[in-house]
Amino acid sequence: MKILHRIAGLIAAAAVVVTTGCAGSAPDVAAYVGPNQISDRDLHEITVAADEVLRTQGQRASSGGVLNGLVLGEIAEQTATQRGIKISDSERDALISPSNLGSLLGNGRTRELAYALADAELVRMRVGDETFLRALGDAEVRLNPRYGTWQPDAYAQGGSMVGAGSESLSLPAPRS
Repeated sequence: MKILHRIAGLIAAAAVVVTTGCAGSAPDVAAYVGPNQISDRDLHEITVAADEVLRTQGQRASSGGVLNGLVLGEIAEQTATQRGIKISDSERDALISPSNLGSLLGNGRTRELAYALADAELVRMRVGDETFLRALGDAEVRLNPRYGTWQPDAYAQGGSMVGAGSESLSLPAPRS
């Protein structure tokens, strides 16, 4: 059950939401993780979809919490690739299904978030806590400043690694 609480905590820990453009990052990119990007559009769409699903369970999804999960999943994917670790959808489903995030599996957009969180936990279980924490610390993560800063040390305390330094932010207008 500790694993399921950690996964749920990764989404719930961040209460940060999005604002419009800030300097230092492409305005349409929420985060860079190594050579990969997480776009604002994807973040917004996944956040809206996850919030709709989780609201039925009395929970909420924030942009910061979703971005935390997506970045964590990207780091896990890169770590898995470097170490030759293969993760199947059935492994992801088995981990997420019994948790309070199991309902995220029923939607294509929210499944991306569920699988990112599952990947992080499955990679952590395979490489061990110390190695996974080192991978988080070594990851090249650049957040768009509107989301705050990347703080990988927060993972060990069960907190969100995204959001420190973002206080007065608001949601962007939906894109057409």
